[in-house]
Amino acid sequence: MDSFEMKTKLLHYWRFKRRYIYSATEAGKFKSDVLVSNKKEIIEVEVKTTFQNLKDDFLKKKKERKKHEIYSAPTVWYAKFLPNKFYFAIPKELVTKTVGYLSQSNYGIIEVSNKKITNSKKVFYCKIIKKASIMYPHFNEKLQHQIILRMGSEIIRLRMELDKAMSYT
Repeated sequence: MDSFEMKTKLLHYWRFKRRYIYSATEAGKFKSDVLVSNKKEIIEVEVKTTFQNLKDDFLKKKKERKKHEIYSAPTVWYAKFLPNKFYFAIPKELVTKTVGYLSQSNYGIIEVSNKKITNSKKVFYCKIIKKASIMYPHFNEKLQHQIILRMGSEIIRLRMELDKAMSYT
């Protein structure tokens, strides 16, 4: 299962199981894999397909501050980009290792199943394994606005791709 499929399953989960109104991929200041809002809270989900990929998020050396450093001690400037909760989404086979690795973290864990994607709204692909704690207590309207803008962009791009694909048939 690749990250694209995992993102699709996460969008499906947040929209149909959890009934969040707004959802987008690659949105916000940190280009979150999935960012969702229900007008009360904003949740960020980062997709990890391997355990090493997860560990690398905490080990990378960059000139600018790492996202997880910012999330643990945000400045006033960064506060306007923060979600209320943060989850890592992982395949089932990584659950045991990831739960141990993130046991002391405020981050949550979502297991993404390898079920085949269908058109049914009743099939659920994701399960929360560890609930995320509140990371940032205030609802961030600016971040929600970014989700909405990104949603529109994604719809337009998908329609353009569909139109292009259909014009060749």
